[in-house]
Amino acid sequence: MQRSGFLLPALMACLLTPMLLFAGSFYLEELAREIEATATALLLGPGLLAVYLARPAEHGFATRLLGGVRFMLLLSAFCAIAAGAILIADIEAADRETWWRMVMLLSAAAALAVAIACLLPRRKADWTSRG
Repeated sequence: MQRSGFLLPALMACLLTPMLLFAGSFYLEELAREIEATATALLLGPGLLAVYLARPAEHGFATRLLGGVRFMLLLSAFCAIAAGAILIADIEAADRETWWRMVMLLSAAAALAVAIACLLPRRKADWTSRG
């Protein structure tokens, strides 16, 4: 797989969720009061991620090869949706902050996994030397 074809755009889309959640962690109480605008911003992430989850006319081997990256993208989208649910839920401020941090860390872990997939060295097969 070419990094510029799928992996780098997937990484950029996957990085959006933890960055939004990190920025939102400083304004969590204000975000809980302005839920309509916040929910719109949080749902932007899953919308972008859905583009990279679709696989029109993709070869079966490529589908298997990118399964882990797609799972991480799905996990990142779930984290954005969970963050919106945390804001909507009627919970104490301390609990909201705890849950927010957990979701933020989970989305950061998903983004890190996609980043590692982008950075892993490619193995070059020497098909000409095989007889």
